[in-house]
Amino acid sequence: MPLRTALWDLDDTLFDYTGSDRSGVLRHLRTAGLLTTYGGEEAALAPFVRQAVLSNAATANQERMLAALGIRTHFEAVFCADELGHAKPAAEAFKAVCQALGLNPGEVVHIGDKLDIDALGARDAGLTAVWLDRAGTGEEPPTGVHQIVSPAELPELLRGVIGFGAPSTIR
Repeated sequence: MPLRTALWDLDDTLFDYTGSDRSGVLRHLRTAGLLTTYGGEEAALAPFVRQAVLSNAATANQERMLAALGIRTHFEAVFCADELGHAKPAAEAFKAVCQALGLNPGEVVHIGDKLDIDALGARDAGLTAVWLDRAGTGEEPPTGVHQIVSPAELPELLRGVIGFGAPSTIR
């Protein structure tokens, strides 16, 4: 089934707060290359797939954060546990998002920083699961989970794993 949507976790996935204090978040995002001319890795995928966010945080907080960082328009929708009635890793959260987007789980890749909450939850709900292991733990990912240490690796991973953005055969 072809990939049609990238579903992102927000906290510590799109935005790496771990090493940043509140006043340094924007500087950190610029340094990490997430606020580039292209708007970050999520924007690099935009011509190819739909974009959405799935978060366990409150909708109002996540909407404010995306707007303040100037990237809210990159995402078709923001889904949060407070409105879904289910939180990750429950399959119901992932499936509710797929249903709201009119997609089958196999058409969605979820990118998140928590192995147990994001990656295993997505995998168990039938989505393609990508674990953003920013710490580079070296831990072997479970079966059905793809591992990256930087969002910049995502386009290449998707090309290799599910045929996303395959090179042209026309010479």
